[in-house]
Amino acid sequence: MRARTDLLMIAALCLVLQPHRTSAQALIIRNSQTPKFGVCSPRLVEDLRLGAEFSPEEQAFGTIMSFSFGENGDIYIVDSRAPAVRVFSETGKYIRSIGRKGRGPGEFESPYRIWVGASRVTIYDLALGRIVNFDLSGKPINTALVPFNSSAPPFLASGTINGDLYLAQAPAENFRTKGPVIHRFAPNLDLRASFARVDIPDSVDWRYLATGPLAVDRNGRVWFAPLADLLLERFSMTGSSDLRVTRNHDFKFRPRPFRTAVPGPRGSTRIGFDNNRAAVTSLAIDDNDRLWLFIRDVPGKRIVADVYDTNGVYERRYEFPLTGPSRIDANGRFYRVFSEGGYPELVRYESVSPSGRSTC
Repeated sequence: MRARTDLLMIAALCLVLQPHRTSAQALIIRNSQTPKFGVCSPRLVEDLRLGAEFSPEEQAFGTIMSFSFGENGDIYIVDSRAPAVRVFSETGKYIRSIGRKGRGPGEFESPYRIWVGASRVTIYDLALGRIVNFDLSGKPINTALVPFNSSAPPFLASGTINGDLYLAQAPAENFRTKGPVIHRFAPNLDLRASFARVDIPDSVDWRYLATGPLAVDRNGRVWFAPLADLLLERFSMTGSSDLRVTRNHDFKFRPRPFRTAVPGPRGSTRIGFDNNRAAVTSLAIDDNDRLWLFIRDVPGKRIVADVYDTNGVYERRYEFPLTGPSRIDANGRFYRVFSEGGYPELVRYESVSPSGRSTC
């Protein structure tokens, strides 16, 4: 009986990691549904709020489309209605605005995504289909049109080793062939290469879902998380896939596409889909090199944050109400964007235990 019990324990442990390699030599790791260090539902304490009613004029946001963080802790908020990017200190003090409405150098029609590095700010304009680099003072450096049309929402990331920019977006011409969805640009915004494919069944929803958030680790490796799957895939700087990480789960990712379509940017067509499903919302790497994958699980009425190490080990799961945070910064603080009474707000939280100490 003791020997049988030991065998059962060994079998259970083997479910935690099941590595094997595909013909392309990418290591595949499937974790169990139970993380190595357990599940955490921390108490969140608000420590910053930008955009609340009766706030200063510079916090009167129209639409908070996205946000990012400078290496010094500054917060960059993309307001697509202004349209501009507003910069605040880590403590919430207004510093400056970047951009204004227009089509000229340093101007926007609809700023959508942002990435902030040590010496530049990169912004994707959805309406104009172009990428703009600014220096940290807000002066435009260079601009480039994205060399394809797409209805998929874009995601940006960049690395500190070579300064290349990575854009995740499915070109319209690849909808049928399911071509590459990650595009690597040089710092001068010349397109270097395209790679990665998303495994979604043939259907109209692929046009919208063949994309996802990106993150670049300190070794220059690119991590990609498809919107409609619980998967982390790691690529070298040249675009070779060397690791695919997933876990057992009960999320319902597959959306049902709407029958209606609406005009999208630059004459393309955007396809809507059923929002009553789970979807990946963000991917981040903290100062301890852990990967944070946030999933908005509508059927489960929760926000789930999975934490993995860079070897693909599933370390911890955080669970919040559906109204909880969907982003984290490098220092482990959580963020939520929401609107109450028509006032878009960005709220930052610290995670604490009932005793007041940091938790998880």
